[in-house]
Amino acid sequence: MDLQTILLKLIIGGSFGMIGQGLRMIIGLKKLNQVAASNNIKFGEVFESSRFLISLFIGFSAGVLAMFFMDQFDELSSNNNEQLAALIAIGYSGTDFLEGFMSKHLPSNKQVAKLEPSPVVINNNSSNNTDTSAVG
Repeated sequence: MDLQTILLKLIIGGSFGMIGQGLRMIIGLKKLNQVAASNNIKFGEVFESSRFLISLFIGFSAGVLAMFFMDQFDELSSNNNEQLAALIAIGYSGTDFLEGFMSKHLPSNKQVAKLEPSPVVINNNSSNNTDTSAVG
């Protein structure tokens, strides 16, 4: 199998993974719209486009990984609906898994915002050449 065929199949896998994530996002956007409407907030004020794009990228990555590890990697065809449906399902569930893992094991924005830099005290005493800076 040549490089062009491999890249094409990985792009196809990523695209179907992104479709799966898009289906998942439709549900999330509907819920977000309902929450915004119930709190009298405009949808545009609560919608985060950066999160939207990152989520699509995660779906694309899940589809690429799925395609890479598929047993029938060499036999993928547009006539095999089971493989294509599997890639969409992997994009849906793979993104859910990765986002859940990230939210559990990576600090949230609230946790990062609580981190404040420690003050730095600099001693400019010219008679002493030793650095007596204190961090903390």
